[in-house]
Amino acid sequence: MNLILLSIVFCFELSSLLAADQKVVCYWPNWALHEKVPYRNTPEDIDASLCTHLHYSFAILDEAHETPMDSSGSPQVELYKRLEALKQKNKNLKVILSLGGWGDKSIKYSRIFASSEKRKTFIANAIQYLHKYGFDGLGESQTLYWVRFHLRPKKKLKILN
Repeated sequence: MNLILLSIVFCFELSSLLAADQKVVCYWPNWALHEKVPYRNTPEDIDASLCTHLHYSFAILDEAHETPMDSSGSPQVELYKRLEALKQKNKNLKVILSLGGWGDKSIKYSRIFASSEKRKTFIANAIQYLHKYGFDGLGESQTLYWVRFHLRPKKKLKILN
């Protein structure tokens, strides 16, 4: 009985959040495809009606080309299409490519972000990647907050220029 009551309260709270133009950000890591049952899940297992934003992780930085790339090493076009198909269930869903993760070396970001020209190139390449594969935006993993900025002391770093 308590579980039923808790479920009803949760659904009521969730619907009031969505009605109040709140954001409900969902997160789906690409390694979920490779987990053992019962932990494995696919994009089709995501209830898109619960999310306003869906972060797909992880993309990493291809420093040589100054662009995002899937952490698998190449674009996962079919997987990206499956994520985009969730928009058919929720027309307002935004699918975001999340950049970073513990497997990505932070020093690469330091080198890109320290140069105005490299930042501009990265931004242009990121926009092209997002448009090409149907993403609505680029997010970053909180692990990027640990980026080691190898700059002179007290030099300010501007992420976007």
